[in-house]
Amino acid sequence: MNKPLTMCKLPIGLKWSKTLGAAALLMGACFWSALSQSLPRSLGQFNEVQLSSSELGQLELQSGWPKDDPNTFLVSIKNNLKFPINCKGLSVEYKNNSTPMPVPLVPKLYIASSLIKQGSIKNLRKDKVKSYVLVCTCFKKGTNGACQDPLAKEN
Repeated sequence: MNKPLTMCKLPIGLKWSKTLGAAALLMGACFWSALSQSLPRSLGQFNEVQLSSSELGQLELQSGWPKDDPNTFLVSIKNNLKFPINCKGLSVEYKNNSTPMPVPLVPKLYIASSLIKQGSIKNLRKDKVKSYVLVCTCFKKGTNGACQDPLAKEN
């Protein structure tokens, strides 16, 4: 991932920032349906649930298209949370369609605490995309409470 990334332009013409990124991630929770139909998904006593706005705000996100390839979307996510997360894809709103569509990341990203992972989406043309939102999940006992690592020995 040595190619420089262009900044994501939001529909209102603002440049992507950590604060705007967290807001966009939160808004995507409303649009995410096809890739999250199984949520909450049970993992023993744990359920996979979408990250809260405060949890989303702690992720460091770099995303966009390389200057030399407007057909390949790249994303780099650093997990600053104390638990692992799953990032499965984007909710993409195309310029010719106001209904957001789910687009999977390749590979889907499992990101342990303090790690950085990268993913991509081939054939996602920059000139066709109006806006996009990254959707990530975590594991909770039940549907409330704090996210946890389901593989930790104390669980």
